[in-house]
Amino acid sequence: MILKDIEKKTIIKILNDIQSQMKVNDILKKYKISLQTLYKKLNKIVGPNGPKTVEEAIKHLQDKNKFIREILKDIQNQMKVEKILKKYKISSKTLYKKIKEIFGPNGPKTVSEARVYLQNKNINKILKDIF
Repeated sequence: MILKDIEKKTIIKILNDIQSQMKVNDILKKYKISLQTLYKKLNKIVGPNGPKTVEEAIKHLQDKNKFIREILKDIQNQMKVEKILKKYKISSKTLYKKIKEIFGPNGPKTVSEARVYLQNKNINKILKDIF
């Protein structure tokens, strides 16, 4: 699990480098990886049916980050679970799965626990710590 987290953080750093206009060849040198390895790492994060290019992967991760940020803000702002489910057109099972995905195995497991955890916290800082 820790190795997976390290790889995820590395790929996020790589994507941030790409967003800041660093050339792909320079990124490959910086991280001492091949283009094939870069695509394999992207594939691990976005899945085999996900984006096929680096640019698509960046967009995918930005959209996912925005979605997570909005859900966390709604939970923090005490939005009722039913409204969250309706707003994002998801099931309660999916919402709880997202909470576990966001906070990991040792974090909050329910909306109530997430509310307590998020109380008086900066969502952007939490996202930075998570990703």
